[in-house]
Amino acid sequence: MQIPEKNKDFIERIEDILQKALREKLAIKALTVGTHGGNIIASCIKPDIKKFNAKEMVAATTSILFISSKAVTKISDDSLKHVVTYGPSYILTCFLTRNISFGAILERQVVELGGIEAYIDDLNELALKISAIIETSDVEFGDIFSRIKVAIPDATMYAIITKDGLPIKIQSDNVDEARLSAFISAIFNVNNLITGEDAEFTTVIGEEQSTIIHVLDDNRLLAISVPAGGSSSLMKYIVRIKELIKP
Repeated sequence: MQIPEKNKDFIERIEDILQKALREKLAIKALTVGTHGGNIIASCIKPDIKKFNAKEMVAATTSILFISSKAVTKISDDSLKHVVTYGPSYILTCFLTRNISFGAILERQVVELGGIEAYIDDLNELALKISAIIETSDVEFGDIFSRIKVAIPDATMYAIITKDGLPIKIQSDNVDEARLSAFISAIFNVNNLITGEDAEFTTVIGEEQSTIIHVLDDNRLLAISVPAGGSSSLMKYIVRIKELIKP
């Protein structure tokens, strides 16, 4: 979903904050801000690592955060603070606030000279600051997950995942999130394997219950299961989805 033109000043405020952080902290290479549904709000990436795609980073960061949050809750009955992943050259840090997912890529060699704790504290403060700006603004980003649930209340499963099969946000009582995400991605990507072109949407039709898998953007898929057992009855749901996700 594109940010409306009328909101650009608000986005520029956030981007100015991100750019200031990049200028002041040598180790910070990229910063992204996203909704809980994996939709990008703002990003700032240094030119020397342009290989990083901001939308993909937001989707992946949001997925990591929600998976980690649920794991921490189930394993130790605790609350998630942040997630830090070390690679050979870079460190990925992810923060979850009430309003946003926040991700940062740090240059590992620079960070390890002085220690990571100072960066964690500064980034956490930055995430909370941006979250507060969003919370007190009049801007409505309209998380697609919430809008789909309101518009299609009779669905028994709602899911937003990456095209590669990582869960971003899922509501389902019957299937494990990781397994469900893998199924959705595999079913959707079969069309590309066979025909060589990306699908627009896929329907998996049962006798009484069917699942619609629809492209959200370049990086994400939306899936819902609805009480419909035929192609004709599914079309009303597909039309409704298209209305909700159009730019």
